[in-house]
Amino acid sequence: MPIPLVNFQEGLCRNRDVYAALKAGYRLVDGASDYDDKKEAGDGLKRAIAEGIVKRKDVFVMSNAKVEHHP
Repeated sequence: MPIPLVNFQEGLCRNRDVYAALKAGYRLVDGASDYDDKKEAGDGLKRAIAEGIVKRKDVFVMSNAKVEHHP
């Protein structure tokens, strides 16, 4: 499966935002460590999987780390 061309930018989201994006058809969730909302995004993904909206293998999750997190 190719990486989708359109993504959902999770910046400062809540789990309902990721859930709604997946329900609407998004399959690429894009985040960054600065947002500090990984748990909320993960909860939304977990809910969408539990309800059968998506399968984990069909969703791409991207993230960026701050430069100071790299050795």
